[in-house]
Amino acid sequence: MNDSDDEEWLPTEKNVEDYLLHTKMLESLASEVRELSKKKQEGALNLTKVKMVNRVLKPLHDEVFAKIPTAAFLDLLDEDQLPNNSDAVLIISQYEAAIKDFRDTYYRKWFRPEDRQWIYFWATQENPFGGEDEEEDEDADQ
Repeated sequence: MNDSDDEEWLPTEKNVEDYLLHTKMLESLASEVRELSKKKQEGALNLTKVKMVNRVLKPLHDEVFAKIPTAAFLDLLDEDQLPNNSDAVLIISQYEAAIKDFRDTYYRKWFRPEDRQWIYFWATQENPFGGEDEEEDEDADQ
């Protein structure tokens, strides 16, 4: 894959659905892990907690963020060497930064002058420009 392919890449609608679902779950997990870290920074997460966190991180890592530049900095929690609370906070923080980057890059807006309104949309492979009516395009072909 060359650099121009990366510039043209857009997420799919499924990527956006997964992003929305998993980021909500990650927010909740981040809050819990931060609380654990405040109480005991060097305390290790147990295997159940690591698996729960990774269940949220893995789809973001493998599917949603796979094509964005920040993906190179994203790790999963190690189930064999259980991370301590502060390590888990650090890894989750990296995902939070990737969430912001993804939203800043693919959640877009444009101004519609006829009714003086901003239109917000996710730029996806299926609908890169938002606001385009596919039915109108089909009618134009007939």
